[in-house]
Amino acid sequence: MDENIAIALLGRCNDLNYGTQDHLDIVQRTISHLTEHINGQALEPSQLHSLISELLIYTVLIPVPIPGISGTPISRGVKYEGDDLKNYARTGRLSYISSTSGITPRLNRLNLEGVSMFYGCLGGNSNSIGVVLSECQAQVGDAFYLLYSRTKPTAPDRSDAINVAPVGIFDYQRRGVPLPWGLSTDYLQFYELLRANTHPEGFLAMQLCDAFLTDILRRPGSPAVYSITSAVAADCLRAPALDGFLYPSTKLDGHPNLALRPSVVDSKVRYETAMAVRVDRDLGYGIYATKILSQGIVRGDAIYWD
Repeated sequence: MDENIAIALLGRCNDLNYGTQDHLDIVQRTISHLTEHINGQALEPSQLHSLISELLIYTVLIPVPIPGISGTPISRGVKYEGDDLKNYARTGRLSYISSTSGITPRLNRLNLEGVSMFYGCLGGNSNSIGVVLSECQAQVGDAFYLLYSRTKPTAPDRSDAINVAPVGIFDYQRRGVPLPWGLSTDYLQFYELLRANTHPEGFLAMQLCDAFLTDILRRPGSPAVYSITSAVAADCLRAPALDGFLYPSTKLDGHPNLALRPSVVDSKVRYETAMAVRVDRDLGYGIYATKILSQGIVRGDAIYWD
């Protein structure tokens, strides 16, 4: 167990060991207000962000370094909307929305309106592509341009690795289910350290918080849900050491999705190849029959299609 993380967790335990019943009441009340917001009793943006900030006091973000020694694959896709094919000859069209594109990023799962975020799926195999197409709500006949990337090599000590936070991760331990995405068993030790050193009421407050965060990140998208999840992301990203998030796909249970700061993508991710596909059949469960329409090689910012 990392000693610095253990010290930080013990400090959190001490905070939760005072006014223990108040902590649980705060989390219950906050979740109740956020649930009412989802159900139609809309909160003002300032109220919503205040509640989110209050709730996040009761979770722990322990970043996971994405291995980059050999390069971790990342996949993402963009639906072809009938515009000029020449527009797809640059990586910027298939990556995040840049500040110079003239396009305002819409509210999404982990970004506020007007704030760009790079979304992708860990892996580059057929399962990953199934997740990408599912997240894009692919229909039979749709065409997609897929971009395949890899993390750049990191230093041996991973000091320059991409650090992403699995939000609400301790909810898995509470439910007694295996840790997802091959996460280190250190998380099991972190959880037990918190449980052993936190008053039961304070620990319940943390469990309830993580249960809500895990639930809200897996819910189908809606403006109300996104207003909460994007506010969670914005609050967490105030920590400059955090590069983004690791979170479950809403379409293919258990598969890991990524959301990264654009600046991190620019410096720590390398675009490698691209592919255009058409969806011929949707078989369900994130399984699609597709036809390859074209394959592309990435050189710099350009994509050369065959």
